[in-house]
Amino acid sequence: MSLVTELQQEALNEKASVVSLLRKALLVAQKLDFKDFAKWAEKELDGYPDEEEVPEYREVKGIVHADDGDGGYQVLHFRNGEVDKRFSTMQMHNSISEIEHMFAEAEPGATAVLFYPPKTARRLIEAMNHPRQPSLHLQMQQLRRIVDSVRTAILKWALQLERNGILGENLSFTKKEKEKASQTTVNIENYIGSMHQSQFQRDVRNSIQTLKVNDLDLKAVAQLVTQIEQAVKGQQLAKDTLAELRADLDAIKAQLASPKPKQSLIRECLASVRRILEEAGGNLVASGLPNAIGVLVGP
Repeated sequence: MSLVTELQQEALNEKASVVSLLRKALLVAQKLDFKDFAKWAEKELDGYPDEEEVPEYREVKGIVHADDGDGGYQVLHFRNGEVDKRFSTMQMHNSISEIEHMFAEAEPGATAVLFYPPKTARRLIEAMNHPRQPSLHLQMQQLRRIVDSVRTAILKWALQLERNGILGENLSFTKKEKEKASQTTVNIENYIGSMHQSQFQRDVRNSIQTLKVNDLDLKAVAQLVTQIEQAVKGQQLAKDTLAELRADLDAIKAQLASPKPKQSLIRECLASVRRILEEAGGNLVASGLPNAIGVLVGP
């Protein structure tokens, strides 16, 4: 089997380690002298240097918390929606092995807890009435999205190599294949998307922990859904935005009516609803509903 075919098969196998897949991709990229792709694979394996841009798929969004001084966490509320949005986003510089391990070892219903770099943490602490250590809490699904994005990037690249007649046998490539590779232009952003850099959180890599999430208060969820539906009435929302919001709310209500509600799905829909409300801004943010969702889904 050719090297490129092996890459394709491993990329399609979700049980295969993405670390092993990246190492093989690095081998192929270096043998074919695809410098940008090799550099990307190395950074995924080693972690991205501090103050360096990361691919857009490494940007995660969560809910800002502060420790409550009693071994738990409480949602950190912001008066300004833009500030909330800014601190609710973080870029992950960690090695892919750390991200993959955290996702693979997490218990069902667990949440990822990311700790802010020192400079960012100090800014948050200084703004608190009662200074506490801040952290960003997000669904494990976002870590899986990072791993899946790496798999997809390698699969797309391997398919392009095959279309160009570059396959490789016995850990090597023929002279003709190397000539074809030298004539091939590889724009790394075609595979991994654009690069992002944060002005707030670029001074150090994230520290990650996992936290088991308590069961949702389903009665409170039902009440919140009703409040959101009432708040949306009369609002001038774009047709697509309104359709997306209604789809999320309908999905939540369907789960609430189920004999065995899937809490992970409810959480994901609530997170989506929160994002829609924040992006809509105005009265919907002022209503406090986005923060109410944060209180509900937070551990």
